[in-house]
Amino acid sequence: MTFEEGYKIAGQLADKLGRPIDEGIKRTVVGLWIHGIETSASCEGHITSSDPFPWVDIETSEPQDWKIKPKVLEGWKQANLKNREKLSNILREFNKSSSFPYPLKLIPRGIYGAVRLQTSRTKSIVDTLPPDHLSELREQMNQFGDFLVRDKN
Repeated sequence: MTFEEGYKIAGQLADKLGRPIDEGIKRTVVGLWIHGIETSASCEGHITSSDPFPWVDIETSEPQDWKIKPKVLEGWKQANLKNREKLSNILREFNKSSSFPYPLKLIPRGIYGAVRLQTSRTKSIVDTLPPDHLSELREQMNQFGDFLVRDKN
């Protein structure tokens, strides 16, 4: 998949409430896709609701029959772990070259190997920051999106 193809697909997607992918996170989501990393949810961060920082959930699609077939469940876990390892290597390279004081990191989510990509600033730390902090955190995630796209070109 090229960036242009991914961006076109991203423009056609919506969540369960009919909302499109936030513009402030779309480049990173598409960058992950072109690296073969599947995403399941994302947010550019909002001061008044949800988490006050951008994030992307990394999880392969839920396979059919995983609840009744242990081998299917194990395959799903392995696919999620493979994505996690791939993204960990990419993040390590990005964080080495990044000038932001808090690196991006992966937070485990659930028991099936899914992770959330987000800033290492936790919500409690973010809550004590001035209101303009979100623009800095969005800039960091956008730079990661640029890094992902540049790496594939």
